[in-house]
Amino acid sequence: MTDSPSHTQAEEILDVILSYAKLDFSKQCELSGKDETVDAIAVGVNMLGEELQASALSIKEKEQLLMEIHHRVKNNMQIISSMMRLHASMYNDERIDKILNECQSRITAMAIIHEMLYNSSDYRSTKLDEYVWNLTESIDLAYNKKDIKVTKKLDIPSGLKMDIDTIIPLGLMINEIVSNSYKHAFKSNDGEYYIRIVKQDTGMTLTIGDDGSGFNRAEAKKKNSLGLELIQLLSEQIEAKVECNTVEGTRYTVYL
Repeated sequence: MTDSPSHTQAEEILDVILSYAKLDFSKQCELSGKDETVDAIAVGVNMLGEELQASALSIKEKEQLLMEIHHRVKNNMQIISSMMRLHASMYNDERIDKILNECQSRITAMAIIHEMLYNSSDYRSTKLDEYVWNLTESIDLAYNKKDIKVTKKLDIPSGLKMDIDTIIPLGLMINEIVSNSYKHAFKSNDGEYYIRIVKQDTGMTLTIGDDGSGFNRAEAKKKNSLGLELIQLLSEQIEAKVECNTVEGTRYTVYL
């Protein structure tokens, strides 16, 4: 028994629909002219294919545009950082040099995010463990002293992802806290800093600390420390609670 024209055409229509599901829009349903109902379905499938193809192209264009934006933001930040480095070399002023270096460190913390997003298939979020590793490597390089050995311990769940609106403020907080460890806890002695993240059903806890001598938080507030103000502002931006303990070294706990 041979297949009727309608049955054969129905199979062809199904084949075309399956190809559309795979984002292959090279096929179209042919009209037999023998069955008006099946032909009407075929026309509808062809129209659906055209709409899906247009949507797929639009999504792809948006993804490419977003990728290009991340790339340009990263490049622009690197240019700004280079300009700051150039200006710092022009002045024989330790205070200006310190300010520019701190600004460079903050810009780098943001540039790393955009570089990772540009190189990722997901342009809206990135892996937290990879970001923290890249960020701390940058901080270690910036503040490393040949006569002082500083080690780090990172304990972050693998594959934990975070959207750009949260990870940038969080990255800036990590940058401020770890940089402060280098500047205050490891001035003349070897030491260790650590970053630990615990994911819970109700949220996430981030702990950043060092085994240094700690610092006088009240005294730092009197001096209007920009770093401390920035940590507080960033925590408010992501609706996080921050606690600081300076009894044994310095430890920040961030509740998200």
